[in-house]
Amino acid sequence: APPATTTTAPPPPATTTTTSKTSSDMTFIVPSIPGELVITPPATTTTKPPAATNCKDKNGQYKAHNNRKKKCNWLKVGNNRALNCGTAKNEITPLGRACPETCKKFNSCN
Repeated sequence: APPATTTTAPPPPATTTTTSKTSSDMTFIVPSIPGELVITPPATTTTKPPAATNCKDKNGQYKAHNNRKKKCNWLKVGNNRALNCGTAKNEITPLGRACPETCKKFNSCN
């Protein structure tokens, strides 16, 4: 008899709580978690921030194709961009990597 009474007594409060909780929990669990967690990180997080963050030239001097240390604005002279920003013929140099903004015609920066 005691177990039966114990089992029977909790359901009324539980049912009331469960009903209100279930409706609100369901609302949160179903749209937010699968929708946001699955869709957002792969699409937005991985693709966009790197492009935005990396598209700024760094200050300082970096090794160019001729093994000399140069600043980003040096890339604007002659065909230095083609020699340092990374093309089919010339691999990207440390200077080209440090200057994505100057090298934007050669990379994914806009």
